Amino acid sequence: MRVLFLTPNPIEAAGTRYRVNQFLPYLNQHGITGDVIPFLSSDDFKLIYNSGRFIEKSTRLTFAVLRRLRWAIAAGRYDAVFISREAMLFGPPVIEWLIARVMRKPIVFDFDDAIFEPYISPTYGRFATWLKYPKKSDRIMSMSTQIIAGNEYLANYARRWNQNVHVIPTVVDTEQYRRPSRLKDMKNVPVIGWIGTHSTAQYLAQIFPALENLAKRHRFKFRVIGAGSEIQIPGVDVENRPWRLETEIADFHDLDIGVYPIREDRWSIGKCAFKAIQYMAAGVPSVSSPVGMTREVVQDGVNGLLADSAEEWEVALENLLTDDNLRERLAAAGSMTIEECYSLKVFAPRLRDILLSLQD
Repeated sequence: MRVLFLTPNPIEAAGTRYRVNQFLPYLNQHGITGDVIPFLSSDDFKLIYNSGRFIEKSTRLTFAVLRRLRWAIAAGRYDAVFISREAMLFGPPVIEWLIARVMRKPIVFDFDDAIFEPYISPTYGRFATWLKYPKKSDRIMSMSTQIIAGNEYLANYARRWNQNVHVIPTVVDTEQYRRPSRLKDMKNVPVIGWIGTHSTAQYLAQIFPALENLAKRHRFKFRVIGAGSEIQIPGVDVENRPWRLETEIADFHDLDIGVYPIREDRWSIGKCAFKAIQYMAAGVPSVSSPVGMTREVVQDGVNGLLADSAEEWEVALENLLTDDNLRERLAAAGSMTIEECYSLKVFAPRLRDILLSLQD
């Protein structure tokens, strides 16, 4: 079976890496081959999410649209088309319509965010929301043969438009994420860390008061990776680093404590708790906001800690800084949770079966 995988972003984007690329070796072993074609190239991706250079961005996007049209026609050479989130970053679902109605190829539509909700981009604001085209995802769902949602909340929405809906969380390869070794004692200067993107860095502000208060009583470093701008917190030793694909997993391993703050709204309740999953898979005890799917993944006090208010964040982080046994217990339980419930080896066979069902 040959499948054309269309993604909006290149491998540098987590959605492409974890919901498409990491499944390919397993699929290949089971007779499913294909090509992954992102709408944005790696160079486009680096450019598009930075401000300025409007003419260059417009030119690159024009060429990206032309390339996408060519691949929509090329879909005729494949048995099925897997579309991650959307075939293009903006506009109506023209590519999806061409594939489903003109080329008559079955579509597997995959999404792991509440893309049906209006989202104000922290980079481009309401203009980007308008370009996204209202109700685009609804129309794609209605044209799709099968739908894969990242959690049950998203799946329930998808069932309004299509009954062939499956849930596959955003998972990790636990063989790659497993920590090489675990030391009970933390570094001389413990590292509390966050790894994310420019779009999710906005949530960090809610834990700043907790970190400020903690810094008055405890020595630690707060490492921020991938925020896209310098984070500074009065009285806190903050280390800002750029995100790099080559060091992603090693960056997780180098943390003593992970944080996953998020604000509850109609967009964030659709998230798949992926940052918590990554911390847990890497053997890093973590504190998360109890929002959406995170309540399912993190059992408070069992495999991680949950904190809602600034006071709860301060208490949770202080407990992890001062209690070696708590850190070890949460880390071990977290790793086991991911191994059994949110790992590639659990869900790769399910994706294989969904794709093969298109041949029936």
